[in-house]
Amino acid sequence: VFDRWYRKYEDLFLKDGAKLDDAAKVRLLLRSLNVAVHDKYVNFVLPKHPRDIEFEETVKKLTELFSVQASLFSKRYQCFQLSKSESDDFVTYAGIVNKHCEDFELKKLT
Repeated sequence: VFDRWYRKYEDLFLKDGAKLDDAAKVRLLLRSLNVAVHDKYVNFVLPKHPRDIEFEETVKKLTELFSVQASLFSKRYQCFQLSKSESDDFVTYAGIVNKHCEDFELKKLT
């Protein structure tokens, strides 16, 4: 779920905050987390302090901790199981298919 949130606000950090140093970006990012998520992250990076970790590494660790964990096999299986529900319009369904096809990682298929 963090990866989806970060994708939404990525430009805020990379474009709008381009002049900020890494420490400021990390502070801005961690300030946006709720208390439970922040505590879990802080405990995960112990004995380091979050301010001592570079921004890219912080994003990587948060993505690992708070993103949906599914095997590549599971993602591919779910892609093959897709079907359009009656309540979805075609634009919504096309978006769902696009998302699952990206998760499929076709380029890695041998």
